[in-house]
Amino acid sequence: MLVTVIIAVLSVAVIPSLKQSIDNFRFKSLVKETYSTLSRATNEIISENAGSLTNLNCNAHWEGGTHCLVAPYLTKLNYIKHCSNDNIAGNCFMAKNNIIKFNAQYFGAGSCDIVNYTIVGTDDAVILQNGVALYFKSEEIFCKDSDNSPCGRVAIDVNGLNPPNKVGTDIFFAEIKRNGMSTDIGICWSPCSLVPDHDLAQEAGATCIKKVLMNKDY
Repeated sequence: MLVTVIIAVLSVAVIPSLKQSIDNFRFKSLVKETYSTLSRATNEIISENAGSLTNLNCNAHWEGGTHCLVAPYLTKLNYIKHCSNDNIAGNCFMAKNNIIKFNAQYFGAGSCDIVNYTIVGTDDAVILQNGVALYFKSEEIFCKDSDNSPCGRVAIDVNGLNPPNKVGTDIFFAEIKRNGMSTDIGICWSPCSLVPDHDLAQEAGATCIKKVLMNKDY
């Protein structure tokens, strides 16, 4: 009887922690795989457009219903589902109000964070054959400013619509520059952190993908 109780106690204490470790390893592996896939696709698109995404000829209507940025990616990615605009939330990507912050709080309207500036509901999302969900956000206003300006942003949910749906755990972000993919994200520039002088991008979890790709803990 005592042995049974001990085993039960150990199971309660050890199994959840073991599962979390396995999930974290799987999530990080999928992040690396997905970023590599996006990088290859982006480089191919750039090569096909005279060396720059500014040559996509979107006629300044990237967010005006033409979904110009995502169109060439749809020819490069192996996906099983594609959603646009109001059909995205709950179908191809988790609704942003159900995504948990990097600091474990839910995102709310008006907060300065990477999710609010990326998942706006007027763009495109796909679910890849391996279950990874991608949300594409166009940034046509900035694309022609400089090489470091974003042409778009990608939210990567390596666990699809399944939980935990938390930034830095199964949801990550990357930017599409006109010359290639990048993990340098500076979208959270407003002084809205509750911690003075804190790195806002880190607080929002925007820099997590860079650490994953460098095999660094956070």
